[in-house]
Amino acid sequence: MEKISTDSEYFLIPEIHHKIEITKAQTPSLNDGNWKEFVDKMTAAEMVSYGVVVNSFEELEPEYVSDLKKTRNGKVWCVGPVSLRNKNHLDMAQRGTTKVATSIVVENCLKWLDSQNPNSVIYVCLGSMCNLTSLQFIELGMALEACERPFIWVIRERNQTEELNNWIKESSFEERTKEKGFLIKGWAPQVLILSHCSIGGFLTVVGVMVGVESPSNWGEEEKFGVLVKKEDVERAIEKLMDDKNYESEERRKRAKELAEMAKRGVEEGGSSHFNVTQLIQDILQHSTK
Repeated sequence: MEKISTDSEYFLIPEIHHKIEITKAQTPSLNDGNWKEFVDKMTAAEMVSYGVVVNSFEELEPEYVSDLKKTRNGKVWCVGPVSLRNKNHLDMAQRGTTKVATSIVVENCLKWLDSQNPNSVIYVCLGSMCNLTSLQFIELGMALEACERPFIWVIRERNQTEELNNWIKESSFEERTKEKGFLIKGWAPQVLILSHCSIGGFLTVVGVMVGVESPSNWGEEEKFGVLVKKEDVERAIEKLMDDKNYESEERRKRAKELAEMAKRGVEEGGSSHFNVTQLIQDILQHSTK
């Protein structure tokens, strides 16, 4: 890292199985006290743990699972995706919350999704650990309005600042976008939404840089101001959702293939189903020693 002169210069991540290039600005910043504390706690817990349970499936990343098992003396169990354990609408609607899902939210959301074309909706939810500024959220909102794609936009409670709420109200954002947009403020039935056939793309804090040419990361706005402009987000969404784009079609095809692999993984005889059994047996054997 010391040899990299600028934040926008790309470099290869060393000692991994695939060629992945990132910039210095895209690496996690340990200057953030909260992030550093989180990483330190996670590292300390991993160092003293007996094993690691992973919410993934082995077919998705076999080389990395193999490497992790070597470092953990085989005590690694990929048991996911655990969200596929939720089969009916009630289970999917309530996943991720300790509260009983508000039926009106679920009902209205499903009704809106049912009215959209297959693979046409972009789902936007930046996650519970998202820490963007109000100005960056506003920039995102303007991009969603400009992109002419139907969208669901979830704004978690922790992100609902006075500045953002005032902008939504004073700009009449919901009224202006009501024909193509569905805004959810607070908790959302994410598994239920993502399993719907109308969803064609997912914009989240992990994959937000796909197709965006800004050299900086979302999450550093307090230091640098608005980093990802409306035009950048709009361009990325269009690149992802354009049915006539070869890359978009191939990406969608690959996603469907992985989805089928994931479903097979959690079924009886699948890798994740097998790993759950192995994990239970390992715990039982360990408890009798």
